[in-house]
Amino acid sequence: MGMGMPRVVRVRQNFNSAKVTDIERAVRDEFSRLGLRDAVRVGRRVGITVGSRGINGITEILRALVSEVRSCGGAPVLLAAMGSHGGGTADGQGGVLRSLGIDEGSMGAPVVTCAECVRIGVTRGGYAAYVLSSALSVDSILVVNRVKVHTAFHGTVESGLYKMLAVGLGGPMGASQFHARGASELPGMLLEIGEAILAGLPVAAGFAIVENAREETAAIRGVLPRDFRREEPELLELARSLMPSLPVNGLDV
Repeated sequence: MGMGMPRVVRVRQNFNSAKVTDIERAVRDEFSRLGLRDAVRVGRRVGITVGSRGINGITEILRALVSEVRSCGGAPVLLAAMGSHGGGTADGQGGVLRSLGIDEGSMGAPVVTCAECVRIGVTRGGYAAYVLSSALSVDSILVVNRVKVHTAFHGTVESGLYKMLAVGLGGPMGASQFHARGASELPGMLLEIGEAILAGLPVAAGFAIVENAREETAAIRGVLPRDFRREEPELLELARSLMPSLPVNGLDV
C-alpha cells in the first residue's frame, strides 16, 4: 500500500520592499551628515574603495561619491580593493572592474589598481595588518561596501566595512591570511585587523550599503571610523532581517 501525497498549501510571502529611490541624494545627505565637507579639503587626494562584487547600484553610488569629493575641492580616485580577486594582479583587477562597468570614463575619476602589499602592523592576536600600497598614496579614504550575511561564517561582523578593510584593502596577502583560517576565527580576525588598519590609515568614513530581498538598495549609511564597531553589527542585523527566507522554523524533507 503506497503512501499518499501530503497536503500541499500555496504560500505567498510579502517581503519588506524598502528601497532607496534617489541614490545620489542619499549619498549626498550622508556625506553632509558626517561633516565630510570639512574633512575633504581642496587639493586632497581621496581614495574611494571599490570591490569585485556586483552590488546593485554601485556605479551610481561611486559616481555620487566622486561628485561629492570633487564638489569639496578634493581629487577623487577609485582604489581597487578586492583581495585576491582578479587573479591577484593589477591588470586582473582592472578587468574585473571593467566587467562591472567601472572605469575612468564611466566614473569620472581615475581607477587605481594595485597588487603590492605592505604590512603596517601586527594585531594583539598575532595577525598581520596588510594594506595595498595604493592605499598609502592618498590623503584620506572612503570605505565602500555592502553589508550582508556571509555564506561561510557567522559573527557580529561578516561581509561589510571590516571585510573591505582586512581583505579588500589587504590585497592578495591579506586575503591569503584570511582564507587560511577556520570559520570560527574569522569574525574576530576581521575586527582585529580592521581596527589596526583604521589606526594606520587615514580613513575618513565608511559608506555601508544594505540590500532588500530583491537585491535592491534598501539603505546607504555613512559611518565614521570610531563608530564602525558599533554600527556595522546593527547594519548586519538589518540586512539579515531583509533577506528572503522560508516562512518556517523547522523543515523536514
